[in-house]
Amino acid sequence: MHATENQTKHATKLTAARGAGNAEVRGMLRQVRQFIERNADARFVWWHRAAGDPNAKAMDLAGFRRLAPSIDGAAAQTEYFILPGVFRAEACQGFNPAAVCHVLARYGALALGDGRHFDKRMRLPGIGNARCYHITPALMDADA
Repeated sequence: MHATENQTKHATKLTAARGAGNAEVRGMLRQVRQFIERNADARFVWWHRAAGDPNAKAMDLAGFRRLAPSIDGAAAQTEYFILPGVFRAEACQGFNPAAVCHVLARYGALALGDGRHFDKRMRLPGIGNARCYHITPALMDADA
């Protein structure tokens, strides 16, 4: 009977730990999604406007957004390209940025860079070659 009590306590601890982990994952997804929702219009410049209009700027630029290619005739959705400093300090606020990247990648919400990098080197309009975090439309569908 003593062994059974220990096994029950251990199983209870594991269940509680799994639940806490799920809450943290949901919190990470929610944090990045809410950052984008709060700042999409003011701090993310449309890719096509930035490429062709030198006046298309945002105060306190967070990055760029563009319509992602539609798949199977589905409605086009927006993808975001977040500058590294903004991603680490604001989009991941309260969480370890590397852990957030792992979670986003697992949900298909982060398009990975080459090799070991979570960020990508891209030619950003008006900036040139720079690193950024490429957030896919899957973020908006992820459970959080």
